[in-house]
Amino acid sequence: MLKFFKQKKIFIPAIILIVIFLLFQFTKGFIHKDTTPQKLDYPTVTLEKSAFENVVSAEGSLESQSFSNITTTLRYNVTKINVNVGDTVKKGDVIAYLDTSEIDKQIARKQATNQDRQAELDKRVSNALIAKQNAWDDMKKFEKTPGYEDSQEYVQLQRNFASRDGEYAEALEAQKKGIVDYELQDLYQSKKDCAIESNADGTITAINATVGSSVQDGYVASVADIHHLQVRLLVDEYDVQKLSKGLTVKVSSDAANEQATGTVTSISLSAVTRNNTSGYEVIVKLNDETKKMLIGSRVKVKVILEQHEGVYVVPKDAIGYQQDQPYVMLADTLEKMNVTIDYQNSNQVVISGTNVKDGLKVISDISMVGEQNGK
Repeated sequence: MLKFFKQKKIFIPAIILIVIFLLFQFTKGFIHKDTTPQKLDYPTVTLEKSAFENVVSAEGSLESQSFSNITTTLRYNVTKINVNVGDTVKKGDVIAYLDTSEIDKQIARKQATNQDRQAELDKRVSNALIAKQNAWDDMKKFEKTPGYEDSQEYVQLQRNFASRDGEYAEALEAQKKGIVDYELQDLYQSKKDCAIESNADGTITAINATVGSSVQDGYVASVADIHHLQVRLLVDEYDVQKLSKGLTVKVSSDAANEQATGTVTSISLSAVTRNNTSGYEVIVKLNDETKKMLIGSRVKVKVILEQHEGVYVVPKDAIGYQQDQPYVMLADTLEKMNVTIDYQNSNQVVISGTNVKDGLKVISDISMVGEQNGK
């Protein structure tokens, strides 16, 4: 029994020493815990000189710089269509013909009526000439009477001759003018208009006429320049203040796999609403002839506000700030390197500095350094 107590006295202090040692090691590890960010698999970007653009981006639909609807106010049936969609036409080319049979009948009736009226004019001249000649003969015959000069009858004969001479002059003038029939002139013009002509050079993009039927809503066809296009954009109030006429524009179509350059040619001064969206209308004319991009195609547009070549570009998330001093974080050492911000847009930043050079790897999103280290 005495032996057991002696062993117990030795065993308890040993346990206490082991516990104290373990607590010391735990506390030491906690106190001296390494708080330096560990090199984890952060997203990086390697610095190299490249191009930077500050742009206003938008989307729109292509339309022709020169577009026109060919219309008619006549309601006669179409008898012939001379073109198909895709045909190239010149201004004045006949697109379609309308039936003129009803107009021809009206013209014939008018011409018959006018012929009768012209015959009446001719007869009036003939009768007036006879009346003038008779008045002349009567006056000359009376002059053979002695003392005719003082006769009232002779004065009356003179007056009669003058009146008949005036009537003859009026009849001649009316005959010279002929029949002025404005209704007939309108009929002639309508008949001419039944040959519907293109009002512009270009390509037929749509036809709304059918042989045997009248033209619906007066719209016959559309003609457009399909190679010289423009895009009409709707830009919000914030971005439109950055734009000005003459700015260079890049236009691209994913569907057509084609790109073109353009120029801002028009900026509206008042807001408009299209498809429940309000904004300011901006027109961009393409500088190049397009081969694949078609009228109506949706395109992406970048209006170039500024361009710089041979600069170092990093994502905006790669920039941190320490007391208003911008910096990037080196991927190899996780050290902060102060930089200068030269230009920036909504996604990218152009940096420069003494130590900024090709080949440096920087973390592209410094917020992830804190996240992955439990900060």
